[in-house]
Amino acid sequence: MTTAIEIINDAYDLLEIKNSEVDLTSSEINLGIRKLNRMMTAWAQQSIHLGFTKINNSTDKITSPDWAEEAMVYHLALRLAPSFGIQVTPALIAVANDSYKWLIENTITLNETSFPDNLPVGAGNNINTSSNFYTNNDEDVIETNDESSLSNDEAIILTTESTNGN
Repeated sequence: MTTAIEIINDAYDLLEIKNSEVDLTSSEINLGIRKLNRMMTAWAQQSIHLGFTKINNSTDKITSPDWAEEAMVYHLALRLAPSFGIQVTPALIAVANDSYKWLIENTITLNETSFPDNLPVGAGNNINTSSNFYTNNDEDVIETNDESSLSNDEAIILTTESTNGN
């Protein structure tokens, strides 16, 4: 399992701040930890849930999956660069964008939406039907007090009749 210092070192390597001969200072490591925690919190708010737990020191294990590390490293580098007055290269930005796009595609799922039969499709939305309303093949069923059931259409008729005094 990867540690926080490995992610932080890799991000600094991309910015050419650190090399194999020079260790990071404690302030550089602490900056990396703070920015990593903030970045992962922001991603979680954007519905990119990777199981990340807050890092308290550089030896903490990264709890996110291994396949998410590239996006973490490249985006951490983007967040660290302004602190050192470094202008990032177009190549670094491209890899960061690609890895983030891949991360989104693999973590966010969109559920299919069904629309009620009485909802108009709206002007300009041609769904190749003769009706101006969405069609719903799954008829909604409403349970009644006497354990029988009604469709939505039957329930609407009964509700209209009862409010009209019938």
